Amino acid sequence: MYRRSFAALALPALTCTAAAQDGWVEYRPANAGFRVEFPGRPRVSNRETSTRFGRAHLTAASYEGDDGDKFYANFTVYPPAAAAEDASKLLDSLKLARTVKGKIRTERRFVVSGLPAQRHMIDWQAGTRPVIVALDVIRTAAVYSIFCIVEYGREDGPVVTRFLNSFAIQPS
Repeated sequence: MYRRSFAALALPALTCTAAAQDGWVEYRPANAGFRVEFPGRPRVSNRETSTRFGRAHLTAASYEGDDGDKFYANFTVYPPAAAAEDASKLLDSLKLARTVKGKIRTERRFVVSGLPAQRHMIDWQAGTRPVIVALDVIRTAAVYSIFCIVEYGREDGPVVTRFLNSFAIQPS
């Protein structure tokens, strides 16, 4: 399964379609098994990255609004060894990376479509002191990280809520 998913991700295919006439765009990368709506057309990049499990493939989509709010959907396919890791350890490592310069305001673990997930709100201690609102989901040796970085006071707003709530697991 890993080889099939990885080979499919190496292709630059993805789908971005207008979700509605309000400017929102559905992002559904080919064979990645998820969808999410961005408040505008995201930029997409693919790259290899080193991890403690070995080389991983990262597909990253990002959008920055005129107000400076930033939205991200990262899909990382790890080597098969990552699937043997306890999901809570993988989720903890994502949390740790975000809290290097931040403090957790809220944290919740739950299940999305039968998959382990977590949601964080982190007050970041950098620059303008933005807030990171994140959703992470583990699917075997793959990780979905859907998050935004917004100005303090917007973290519970309708744009952030719609972005995070639009995430859905799809057949891959």
